[in-house]
Formats: sequence, structure tokens, C-alpha cells
Amino acid sequence: MKAAFHEAPTSNLANDWAVAESLCGRAADAEQGFLQALALDSDNAEAAMNLGVLLALQRRFREAIPLLERASGRVEKSEQATVQELLKRCRSQATAVALRESNAAFRDFVRQQERTSSLGAGADTATDYWFPQITGWFSRADALHIYTAIKLTRPRRILEIGTFYGRSTATICAAIRSLGKPVDFTTIDLDFRTEEHARKAFAEIHGRQEVALPEQFKEAFELGFSTTEYAEYCVRRQGLAQYVTFESGDFSNLPGEFDFVFADVMHDPVEIRTNLPAILRILSPDGILAVHDLNDRNRQAIESIAGSIEFISSSETTGIFRWTGKGSNASDSNGPLSATSL
Repeated sequence: MKAAFHEAPTSNLANDWAVAESLCGRAADAEQGFLQALALDSDNAEAAMNLGVLLALQRRFREAIPLLERASGRVEKSEQATVQELLKRCRSQATAVALRESNAAFRDFVRQQERTSSLGAGADTATDYWFPQITGWFSRADALHIYTAIKLTRPRRILEIGTFYGRSTATICAAIRSLGKPVDFTTIDLDFRTEEHARKAFAEIHGRQEVALPEQFKEAFELGFSTTEYAEYCVRRQGLAQYVTFESGDFSNLPGEFDFVFADVMHDPVEIRTNLPAILRILSPDGILAVHDLNDRNRQAIESIAGSIEFISSSETTGIFRWTGKGSNASDSNGPLSATSL
């Protein structure tokens, strides 16, 4: 077969030869054969599928995914279900691997910054991922953790719940910019026009007669903005507004699923019981849940409600989980759903 290919090389012959090499246990030769088949005909869905399967068997999930995506819907009908199932497994495994690498990269990066103030050519610097000029409580370590996780997991749809003035929003936008590919990113929060409006809303959300607002809340109102308008203004000043859509209101009304959710609305077990069930309903299976203000008590509450959820890593106050999508122990809350970063 190899001789026939060299005499009259075609994509189909290269694919057939590579299949034979794979069956004989010669994986390296098979990989080269499939690559030759695709070089001769980039639309050869059979070769793309076969190479994707070969790479998946070698646990090279990230390399396998684009090949399986290319083959999906274009191979024989009898093979489509198999390709879809393998693609799903590869995405799940790639996400888990990437998140573990995210934790390692985060720790290595912090150690590197501690050793030297010069990160070298081409390295990400703090100005690439952290925006302290925007008012907020999102630390440099938290920003690096989220930025690294997004770069490694490469999500297609991101939701941030709890925009405030956009400091963490800008970090997510910067990560999307560094990916160099389109990402559907939405950030949502309750929109307040006055301090009185905000105080009443938070009192209702937390079941109190009165709530004291942080001084930072006055910043938007004194400049004549609503809170959402001011967040958009702050992110636009960083040259990042084109990467995000700003929404206001209840996040549970947003359509579709997201494969990466950053939730800044679970500051205590009460908020977790209120908001987590709705978050899990819009988080895709094997999706990533990043949570601000994570401590031992909050982590215990999340894990008790979410059911099959895997804790991956944490920074100062931000933790990252992977949800398997196998259901939760949560019951729907009768309370108001809040989208706020107080």
C-alpha cells in the first residue's frame, strides 16, 4: 500500500496506509500518514477523524479536538455519534488538564515575580492582566489566576456575574484579547442610579432593614453614571470594551449555557444557597466555575450544594471548580436572585 501511495499519491491512499500502520501498532508512522492525507486534501473528514482518534488515544486531547470538530457532521452517518462522544470526552479531559496546568502556572508565575521584577521578553506582565486603576476588590493574585485559567481552558462562552466597576471584567477581556480568537463574553450586575436605590436593593437581597454601602459605591454616582454605565466607561478607557457585552438585571434570565462562569455573588452561605442553583443551570457540563471571596466555609457550602464538583485551585480569595454536570443537591431558592458584587 505504501508503494502504491508513492506511485500515485492521493489523500485516500495516504489515509488507508495510515490506518494499516495504526492497526500494526506503529502510531508515529500512522500519524505521519494521516497528516499527509490532510496535506493532500484538507477536507478529508475521514483522515481528520482518524488522526483525532489516534491523538485522543495518546491523551493528546487538545490536538485531537480541532480534528474531531473538523470531522463532526462530515463523516459517515454511522460514525457521527462516535465522533461526537469522543469530542465531548476530549473537551472534558482537556479542560481538567488545562486547569491543573493553570494552578501550576499560577504558582510558578508568582514565584518568578517574587524573584525578579523583570519577566523577560514576551512574558505576560501585571499590566497585561490586572487593572488597579479601576476601583474594586479584585487583587493582583486573583487577576492572574483567572487570566491564566481562561488562557489555558480557552472557553467559548464566558459569563461574569457581579461587574461592579469592571476591574475583573477588564482582566477577563485581557485574557480574551490574548487568545486571539472570538469569545462570547457577557458581564451582568444590578444597575443602580443612586445610592438610595442601591441601599434599598441590597437591604432586600440580604433581608435586612438597612445596609451600609462601601464608600467606593459613591464614585459612579458623583460622576453622574449609573453603576453599569460607569463599569462600561472604565473598561472602555482600558481599550477593552470590544471584548464584552454589558447587561444589567437578573443573570438567571440570560439565554443559553456558558462554559466559564466567574461568580462574584457568593460571598457567604446565604448568597451561595440563593445563587448557586441558578448558576449551575446555566453552566455547561464540565464547565468552569470561578468564585470570588472563597474561604473554607464558602467552599464547604458550594460542595454540599453542587454535588459532583471538583475543586481545582485557589489564589488569595478566588477558587476554581469544574462541575461535571451530573446534578446537584440544590433546591430552587424562593428568594431573589442577585447579580451584585457587594
